[in-house]
Amino acid sequence: MADKKLGEARTQFVERVNKAVIGLMLDDLLKEEVLNDEEVEKVKEKSAVTREQARMLIDDVRKKGPRASLVAIKSIVSRDGFLAGELGLTAFLEGSPSPQPLQAARSRTVLSVEETQPVESRQGIKLCPLNVFEKIQNEKADKIYPIIGDLKMRTRMALIICNIEFESNNFSRRDGAEKDMEGMECLLTGLGYKVEMKKNLCSEGMANCLKSFAAREEHKTSDSTFVVLMSHGLRSGLCGVKSQGENSDILSHDTIYSILNNKNCPALRDKPKVIIIQACRGENKGIIYVSDTKMLSADSLSPDLGPLEEYESDAIRRTHVESDLICFCSTTPDNVSWRSPQTGSVFIVQLRKQMQEHAWRCHLDEIFRKVQQEFQNNPLQMPTKERATLLKRFYLFPGHQEEARPGLSFAFILSRPRWASEEAGIMAGKKWGEVRKQLVERVTKAVVGHILEDLLKEGVLNDEDVEKVKEKDAKSREQAKMLMDIAKKKGPKAYFIAIESICSRDSLLAKELGLTAFLEGSSSQLLPPAPSPACIVEESEPVESRQGIKLCPQNVFEKIQNEKAGEIYPVIQDMKMRTRLALIICNLEFESNNFPRRDGAEKDMEGMECLLTGLGYEVELKTNLCSEGMADCLKAFAAQEEHKTSDSTFVVLMSHGLRSGLCGVKSQGENSDILSHDTIYSILNNKNCPALRDKPKVIIIQACRGENKGIIYVSDTKMLFADSLSPDLGPLEEYESDAIRRTHVESDLICFCSTTPDNVSWRSPQTGSVFIVHLIKQMQEHAWRCHLEEIFRKVQQEFQNNPLQMPTKERATLLKRFYLFPGH
Repeated sequence: MADKKLGEARTQFVERVNKAVIGLMLDDLLKEEVLNDEEVEKVKEKSAVTREQARMLIDDVRKKGPRASLVAIKSIVSRDGFLAGELGLTAFLEGSPSPQPLQAARSRTVLSVEETQPVESRQGIKLCPLNVFEKIQNEKADKIYPIIGDLKMRTRMALIICNIEFESNNFSRRDGAEKDMEGMECLLTGLGYKVEMKKNLCSEGMANCLKSFAAREEHKTSDSTFVVLMSHGLRSGLCGVKSQGENSDILSHDTIYSILNNKNCPALRDKPKVIIIQACRGENKGIIYVSDTKMLSADSLSPDLGPLEEYESDAIRRTHVESDLICFCSTTPDNVSWRSPQTGSVFIVQLRKQMQEHAWRCHLDEIFRKVQQEFQNNPLQMPTKERATLLKRFYLFPGHQEEARPGLSFAFILSRPRWASEEAGIMAGKKWGEVRKQLVERVTKAVVGHILEDLLKEGVLNDEDVEKVKEKDAKSREQAKMLMDIAKKKGPKAYFIAIESICSRDSLLAKELGLTAFLEGSSSQLLPPAPSPACIVEESEPVESRQGIKLCPQNVFEKIQNEKAGEIYPVIQDMKMRTRLALIICNLEFESNNFPRRDGAEKDMEGMECLLTGLGYEVELKTNLCSEGMADCLKAFAAQEEHKTSDSTFVVLMSHGLRSGLCGVKSQGENSDILSHDTIYSILNNKNCPALRDKPKVIIIQACRGENKGIIYVSDTKMLFADSLSPDLGPLEEYESDAIRRTHVESDLICFCSTTPDNVSWRSPQTGSVFIVHLIKQMQEHAWRCHLEEIFRKVQQEFQNNPLQMPTKERATLLKRFYLFPGH
């Protein structure tokens, strides 16, 4: 049976397996005594061509009979779960009376979230079981966006704009787009959003519609929003119905982001804003044929900022112009996007499917990754996450309303009398007074409402007290002041309930005000027993570090490898075989007097070199290059033979910059000696850097991207994207030959920029760039157990209360989680 199944999978396995997985399989087969040393070496020496090695490996195994084939199948399932699923090998194993797994250590231990299945669905959306909801809320309280559970209070809004009919004959009718509208309306309604629908608007009409939507009062009592934009498009933006082509009736992406930023849409500040764009972004097909045969952002010196409190008044504070946002585009820049007249856009169909299937247990970023994975073997387009500044994980929890409370379970917190101790009461009163000013400035109206509910429920306040606070003023600060004063008069019980309510309702604020630490440290009676850790990864601590990098313990390594085999990029463990390379380009000295020396940049170079060396990369360093020199250096790096036996790469670029790109040392300003971001992406794409195809490529850019400061003062008082009709593609196999197949021009890439577009980036002459300092710190601290995108999120969180810049993830097409496993 097993040898027959392996034979059936042979052709696709040979075409799709990568060299790293072959190496890992050889290790497994040698360990299980299916192959001997000589046979393993023969496969490795057969050819530098992956397909030839794969053919020899699978043919050698099949000759050895059913047991050998079964071991090989289990190895594929263990080493590349996604490929195994695609080949039907996982289903084969689950359905066959097979002996014990390849290694006992590899048997899956899945969390209760994974074991649980949703028991019902609504409008095609699987609803979140109570135990999953509580587990995520309790274990990830400070890592997720809070949701408002009270349906009477919550007013979620969503906007869909869809252009179908166009005035110009240059643009065909978008047949099938009606299906997209219906599908997205059904999805968002099922997720609890009131959907506003608009269609057939010019660019000015779309902008005005977005502005009106951003100004809606309902956002003040909402926890999030979705904006869905569907039209023909160009690289520069979305086409209005009057568009004649380039620069004619175009709604730019920057306009969309600007309208929804924290300055122009303050009601959604600190809440996730999700933009979905269905449109082409150019005329290219976004595919290549592959054969297995052979920014003016002078990045600014940081002033002596001093404590953040020093530039906040009682009513005014500084915050980021843009944060808590993610844009998910149907395809990478310059490429078309496909649509069927019968079923609608391929991207929208997959987005709906994945959200319906996984929103009950996965956060939105992870759902978007699942959508991207659906396009992994469809080379016609690759959705991309752009302008991502979500500081927490965004769970939608379909089916949960009344119990939506982040942090500690409030009912559980209040199940024991913690205010009985007079000493504890005095401590709570003192703490209450210490945090008064910051709490008044920072608490939101929604949280004030929740605290009032909790105090009323516990009998601390009566209906008259609650109404007095609510009617006091439309300003959250005035309500917060009155709430704090009333609680002060009510004594210890009120202090404790209010403090615990804040911990439950806004765990991040509670943590920053020291309320969480106060509860944990004040008395063993003050908190219920801490919940048991989520998994071994959380229980474990790294036992050693190297070059400041905490190393990954063996049990954590094995757990992640075993439980997430199909979800992560494989790493090559054989140090003799692995040749990881990294490139750092840093410009310090510039010819023009317009650009000062980048003092402190040496610290950035040293720090990043130390970090990447510690992570197992051989680092190439280049300094003071013009734009042509930087491009040539990148091309030479992309052509290095070592990438063939590497599992990933890092490219770090540090210079002065403009919105349009990075400045070379000869730059005089705009359009003078500039290395564009598109040039960087192009050099490292799958066409120009085939050795890194299917491997993570990480670009780190330290540079300003404009001259704006990226901050606003806030007061609590008041794509020619003709998106193409999909041809009858037929099975993918029909356009793959034995030696040639089609793949995405761009995939498995992420760019992490030090700041959002148009804004400056800060650097200290003494310590280096703020962004680089935090990046190094978070990677040293967390690379042993966190995948790279999660580390990047932790870097962004470091800037949450530093309003001078906000790093952003751009052009993200990583199809799996990228773990670095330092020490392995």
